[in-house]
Amino acid sequence: MDWPPHFQVCYHCGSKSIRRLRETAFECGDCSGHLFINPVSAVAGILLDPSDRLLLIQRAKDPAKGKLSLPGGFLDPGETAEEGLSREVREETGLEVSGFNYVGGFPNHYEYGGTVYHTLDLFFEGRVDSFAAAAALDEVDAVMEIPLNEIDFESLAFPSVKRALREFCDQR
Repeated sequence: MDWPPHFQVCYHCGSKSIRRLRETAFECGDCSGHLFINPVSAVAGILLDPSDRLLLIQRAKDPAKGKLSLPGGFLDPGETAEEGLSREVREETGLEVSGFNYVGGFPNHYEYGGTVYHTLDLFFEGRVDSFAAAAALDEVDAVMEIPLNEIDFESLAFPSVKRALREFCDQR
């Protein structure tokens, strides 16, 4: 793992005297403060209708602008994964979804603004009666529904999304 650019100075005291303890842990030589590289939590929804059609979004912004993905995003402080996913689905598509079932968690890298964020992407299955009310809202260019067995994995934005959908489809 490369030396993270955001650990050039200690965020406790501002010192540049930082030494690596192990791959993901650092210590300040002046104040003995510890710095850690921890994954950021993100969520995504595998949303299906009664005909097993999958809802995908087309990303409006980088990273992966124009690529397809699942509705989702980063968790806010104090949110559960399910609360965050409900919020993200509502913000991106206008759909109200609850009652998610956990599918799995997969590590990912998310590059934004010149920084690579290590994420742990948590995937949940959700069921809706219809996608008729779905709309392209926050940071989404389009919403589309496709049969689950017709996913074009090469058009998907992130390795974690590809992996989650492949494993989800394999287990059905």
